[in-house]
Amino acid sequence: MDIQKNMDLEPLEVVQDVPTRWNSEHAMMKRLVKLRVPVSVEMSECDTVEPLSASEWRLMTAAVQVLQPLEQATAELSGDCYPTLSQVIPY
Repeated sequence: MDIQKNMDLEPLEVVQDVPTRWNSEHAMMKRLVKLRVPVSVEMSECDTVEPLSASEWRLMTAAVQVLQPLEQATAELSGDCYPTLSQVIPY
């Protein structure tokens, strides 16, 4: 977070993946894309982790874009305060 503060960025943490929730991986990748610069700086300063390549960042960005509509649909169909069946079966 110090790197983010030094760059005058909103201090955000990375999102942890939860294996039983597919959308947590989407949230994790979405946050990593948002934090690309500070994450890249941190990774470049670390001896035990190899920084992500430009093509890996492009792939992650594309995956986030592809998964976004599925994440929105999942959120809409997971509501517990409103009926959701009409979203699946039109009346």
